[in-house]
Order: sequence, then structure tokens, then C-alpha cells
Amino acid sequence: QEWEHTDHSLLPIPVAVQTYKDKMTGLLFLLKEKSDLHHQSSFMQGEAIEQIKNSSDNLVQHVRSQFTKLHQFLTRKEQQLIQEVKEQEEYILFPMREAVLKYEREICLLQQEMEKLQALIKEQDDIAFLKDLQTVSDSSVLELESPDVLTGSVSLGVYDDFLHFALWREMLVAFDKVPEHLTLLTTPAHSDLVVSIDKTSVRHAGPQKQVISGAPEALWPSLYIRSTERFQLGRHFWEVDVGQKTEWAVGVSIYSGERITSEKSLWKNLLTEDKHVLVLKNKKYHIESYTSTIPVSLSTSPTRIGVFLDYERGKVTFYNTDD
Repeated sequence: QEWEHTDHSLLPIPVAVQTYKDKMTGLLFLLKEKSDLHHQSSFMQGEAIEQIKNSSDNLVQHVRSQFTKLHQFLTRKEQQLIQEVKEQEEYILFPMREAVLKYEREICLLQQEMEKLQALIKEQDDIAFLKDLQTVSDSSVLELESPDVLTGSVSLGVYDDFLHFALWREMLVAFDKVPEHLTLLTTPAHSDLVVSIDKTSVRHAGPQKQVISGAPEALWPSLYIRSTERFQLGRHFWEVDVGQKTEWAVGVSIYSGERITSEKSLWKNLLTEDKHVLVLKNKKYHIESYTSTIPVSLSTSPTRIGVFLDYERGKVTFYNTDD
């Protein structure tokens, strides 16, 4: 039962209590939902923190490991080059030292002959002078050859002037970053792509867009072609010469292993496979994947692209090898 008041309505105490309890129950439910959401977010944030810390620890370990290898490589190379310089020095100096010893012996002989001549010149006895004159004129010292000064130089070839460049090239090989040789498939899915005889380059033959039915393995229409190599572990690096081409795409795709037997299966493959490629189109660069397209700003137009694949870390990096 309600009692009317001049300004407002009154509720019986039990009804009022129940009404507010119901409101508080609803509020409690909302607060619990928020609390659960915050607990979940806190848990997920904690996991994200641990993931970052683990990633950071792994990266630090990776950096230390790589720098340890670098230090070992540079120390070995330093010792090797120093040893090579010392060996060259010894090889060049040996005949020079021998020549110095020879010249010193000949100087002694010449000095002796000069002393004989000086003594002969001072000789007052004419008979003795004439007697000793024959020995001087027949002296073998006069037959000594004129001395030649030996010369030589120590050189490490390209290391003399381009030490850092030569070491950089060797480090690429030492750290498995020498460009790998890739072989292209000779049966692309589109007739406008023509693979060279040595299977290392591909060119656009014309405006045809006809799909070759039954092509065994292809990627995306028109611009793309696979290599025969498949990577399932490790770190790999290769270079692609794009020259002055105005449109190109370079990168990797996640290979499903499915054979393409028709145009329908081709499009199914194209729509479901992931890819990570650097693309030049309409004078603009972007990195393209199955889920996103990211614009890229480059200060110079590269003519040769390096692709670095770290399989274990799931990372693809593109380099301008012209720099």
C-alpha cells in the first residue's frame, strides 16, 4: 500500500529495502563483470609483459651470441692478417739482409785494397813499389759488381685500402648470409611470364593474361613466380636484381604444398596463402601480406633487393643491397 505525500510518494520499508537490494544486486553484477574483465586484462597484460621480457632476453642472448661470433671471427682474421704481413716481411727482408751481409764483406775487401793502395802510394822504395804494383792491378776486388739496392713492399691486396669492405664480404659468408642461388620454376601459371634458360630470371613477355590450366605450382596472377627451393628451418639470404623496372614484387610465401590443377584451385590457393613481399607499383613502395599493406618510404630507388628470412623467428627483412 502506498501513502501519498504532498511532494512525493512513500513506499513501505520492506518494499523500499527490496527495491534497493535489487538495484544493488544489478550494480553488484555489473561491478563483478568489470572486475572479471579487469582480472582478465591484468592476466593478459601480465602475459604480454612476460612475452616482452622473454623476447627481450632472447634478443639479448641472440645479440651476445652474434657478437661473440663476430669477436671470434675478427680476432681470428686479425691474427691471420698480422701473420700474413709478418711472413711477407720475412720473405722480403731475407734477401735484403743477405745483401747487406754481402755488401759488408765486400766493403771489408775494398777497405783492405784501399789500405794496400794507400801504403803503396806512400812507398819510397821504387823497386818495392814496382814489385807490389802487380798485385794491386791483378786484384779480384776490381771485378766486384756494382751493388744493387733490393726493394719490395708488403701488401694484403684488397685489405690495404678496403679492409672494412673485404671483412664485411667475408662476414657475410662466415655468418651464412652469402646470397643463395635460387632456381625458378619453368612452368608459371601465366603465359606472360618467361623464365630464362638458366632459370635464374623471369621477364614479362606481353599483355597476355591467359591462365595455363594444369600448371603445377604458382603463386599470384601475372607478377609472381615461385622458386624451386623450400625452406623449413634456419636463416636464409638471397638477392634479386630488379634493375630499373617500374613495377616488381619480391619476397616469400607460405607454401601449402597443394598442387594447382585448375583455375578454380589456383584462385583458392591465391586467396588462402600468406605472403610477405616488398612491392613497387605506381612509383610507390609497400610491404604486402595476406592481412595488411604497409606503405614504405625509401630515400633512393634500389636496383638490387636483399631478402633475409629467419625461419625460427618468423621474420622477413628486406635490404637495399646498393647501400
